Amino acid sequence: MPRTPEKSNFDLDLDFGQQWESRVCRMLEGEGSVEVKADKMWAKTGNLAFEYSRYDMNVDDEILTGIMATKAHWWCNVIVDPQNEESHVAIRIWEVARLKKILMHLISQGRAWCKHGIGDGGRTNIICVPLENLTEGTLFDYELNLEKDFKTIRRRKAFQQKWDSSKHERAIWETLKFTTD
Repeated sequence: MPRTPEKSNFDLDLDFGQQWESRVCRMLEGEGSVEVKADKMWAKTGNLAFEYSRYDMNVDDEILTGIMATKAHWWCNVIVDPQNEESHVAIRIWEVARLKKILMHLISQGRAWCKHGIGDGGRTNIICVPLENLTEGTLFDYELNLEKDFKTIRRRKAFQQKWDSSKHERAIWETLKFTTD
């Protein structure tokens, strides 16, 4: 009967796979907390939303929330099926520290932006990120087309040249930087 040779690619791949299977199981079974956010607007906007602050009437000021306030080790976006809110299309899980660095990068590149005064009576502020920008394959290796990506190019220039139109992006970028250092 044929046998797999000692330490063949199969054995190495199996060891590698089992290591990650164990790690994910530990994560999902409670070793490190998880912040879970369900997003049902992505199908209309093409973006995932990361809440970062909200106006709190009790203190009459903005408070950090969501990605900026979480104590969790992991961040999970449930991408809800637009045809059936009881189902999902995908689930993305990041380590919070890594996600913050990704958001910083995308904001500085004009590929993510802030929206103010939405939801919860117009008191919530979010970072909008096109879902396609959150794949590792396009995080650092992408191309922009002057006509198609004009808004992205303009946001990048505004951020780099510190235009007033990018003040919210620069402020949240600085806050993200402070929390990841």
